[in-house]
Amino acid sequence: MLHVLSYLAERDVDLEQSEFDAESAAINTVHDLTALITPAHKRFLDQLDPAGHREEELAAHLEEMGLDFEESGMAGLDALTLLGDSIFELRDDQVLLLQIH
Repeated sequence: MLHVLSYLAERDVDLEQSEFDAESAAINTVHDLTALITPAHKRFLDQLDPAGHREEELAAHLEEMGLDFEESGMAGLDALTLLGDSIFELRDDQVLLLQIH
């Protein structure tokens, strides 16, 4: 998931920034990468749609990051689906905590 986030960041989809940056920074002093994803991130839903991404591009990015396995592109598309679906389901009073170890 970390490398999918970096893939998205290269495409100006920053899921790590939110109105809870201070809280996220505090959590990150103790834990590995943690992002607090809010309903405001719904603005990225179109960019998270796997149909807008090529499996080969994701595989190439993941390979650059040291993840070279046969289904890496498909795994990247699955991660986009998971992120998009999770963000879509957020209610106005919810936050998705994404913690990567």
